[in-house]
Amino acid sequence: MVSLKDALSASLRGDLVQSSIQRGDVYRMKLTKDEGITPKNKGDKDRNKYFVIIGKDAAGNAIGFVVINSEINAKIPTILKPYEYLISAQQYDFLEGEDRYVHCSELKEIKKERFADLFDIDKNKGTIGDEDLKHIIDLLKSSPKVTPKQLKRFDIK
Repeated sequence: MVSLKDALSASLRGDLVQSSIQRGDVYRMKLTKDEGITPKNKGDKDRNKYFVIIGKDAAGNAIGFVVINSEINAKIPTILKPYEYLISAQQYDFLEGEDRYVHCSELKEIKKERFADLFDIDKNKGTIGDEDLKHIIDLLKSSPKVTPKQLKRFDIK
């Protein structure tokens, strides 16, 4: 028996999945260097990460996101540390009782086909509240690592 996933082209699956995601949605998926994620252990090819959807490009080819970390990475330059935004485990059940940091100095992207390949409804962990999302977007807009071109591409105003 052929599954629906197998019957649809990667591009069509990407379009369907992309139409269901919204700014502020939080997912947990195994991401790779292609998405800008460094695997934690030597020999690993991917890393399970929480991330927040920030936008989709107008052409429908990619999704912009920011990652959620358990702690502030000690290796990031001091100038980027103010772009780490604390979210509370009291407010977000998916954080499993541990406050975490949204890394707002860098906007990463994932191709729609890759996202669709990884997609499973159980990987949607929740949604960032409007006030927190506004702070995250404001930090992204002021980050020295995020370009005006990226902001425009993912409709960040």
